[in-house]
Amino acid sequence: MTLQGPIQQPVQRPVLLTAETREHIIVSLWILVTYTQFPKDELLLYPLALYFAYATVRDIKKIEPLLYGGWILLIFPIWSILATIWAVVPVQSLKSGLQVALTMVICFYAAAWLTPRRIMLSVFIAASVIGLLSLGSAVSGSEAAIGVFTHKNVLGANMTILLVTSLCVMLDRGFPQTIRLIAPGMAAIAFMLVVFSQSATGLLLSLAGMAMVLGGAIFVGESSILRLDRLVVLCATGACGFLGLSIIASVLHIDLVGDVLDAVGKNRTITGRTVLWDYAQGEIQDRPLLGVGNGGFWRWEQSPLVRRIFEEFHKSPRHGFTFHNSYYEIIVHLGYVGLAFAVTALSWAAFKILRGLLGFGGMPMVFFATILMIVFARSFVESDLFRQFVLTHMLVWMGALFVVKEQLAIKYARQQMRLQQAYGG
Repeated sequence: MTLQGPIQQPVQRPVLLTAETREHIIVSLWILVTYTQFPKDELLLYPLALYFAYATVRDIKKIEPLLYGGWILLIFPIWSILATIWAVVPVQSLKSGLQVALTMVICFYAAAWLTPRRIMLSVFIAASVIGLLSLGSAVSGSEAAIGVFTHKNVLGANMTILLVTSLCVMLDRGFPQTIRLIAPGMAAIAFMLVVFSQSATGLLLSLAGMAMVLGGAIFVGESSILRLDRLVVLCATGACGFLGLSIIASVLHIDLVGDVLDAVGKNRTITGRTVLWDYAQGEIQDRPLLGVGNGGFWRWEQSPLVRRIFEEFHKSPRHGFTFHNSYYEIIVHLGYVGLAFAVTALSWAAFKILRGLLGFGGMPMVFFATILMIVFARSFVESDLFRQFVLTHMLVWMGALFVVKEQLAIKYARQQMRLQQAYGG
């Protein structure tokens, strides 16, 4: 008889890097790289883009439920690609369309793998790094600061994101205490940089963002707003505020929009934007339904009208330019059909995020709702709605997809419960 010792169990080594952590690191790197442009950033952007394209095919089963629930977000990217058929510059149109599609694919991928708090943490880290770098080059006094960006308005907009993210992290009990203690300092730096930038849009959005975050923390910071006491307080506050503003405006004959523009140093044309919109309206009349395709209008060498606009606004041909209104920009390039698809997708995302905010609550939903407010406000004065690789818009699409993901999880849990009840489990 052969004596055998005790059977040796295989040693299980601890997993140092889970799949979720790996994908979180990769998505965080993407957010950091796309937060602002820097020399040779394509050395990181292109490999990351290729990875996301490959990983989407690899993990299609994981992403597939979100594709069924959020398919409406894919209509505009598909239309952008189809516009290549009639585009004035087909190559540029196809390139832009594919990039817009890849942008949306990344949103689906991130929502499938990560949680809302992981996305918030990634944005907080990326924005904090850029904020600290900008602080070193910021100036005070009569000269507006630009930080590591190309324009003061870009600094103001990006520091508004840092401000909102920092406040949400600070007020969210789901984050570690160490991170929550760092957040107030970053919020203070962000607001200081917004002031240094002398960006009226950034300042107004920062104040509105702070109000929305603090209000959200009070009403839905912990759970759903669907409680009688919260609804009564919210309705009473809103009614009193609206009534008070209406009385003040009527008695004092206040032009609220005009007075706000005057207070922040903007003229009534919004720094010439209304003039640009007149040019856009004239261009739309030629090709109203389909547009000229992505990249088909702002061609300085081929278009006398574009050269006239550049000269009127003192722009150099080597600098890009836009209509400073997302809706005019979309109509000119993709027609009223493209605008209909864009507005439909944005409305759907807004509905989902507000549904999550009111139905689920929690600071992550306050964060996404505040970002939605910022994106919606900026869409009327900037032309980057549905532009490729714009972080704030990607956050809106991700926020909507997170709500879809939560709804699917609830639906699945209810199905499992019904099955258990049916079979006596």
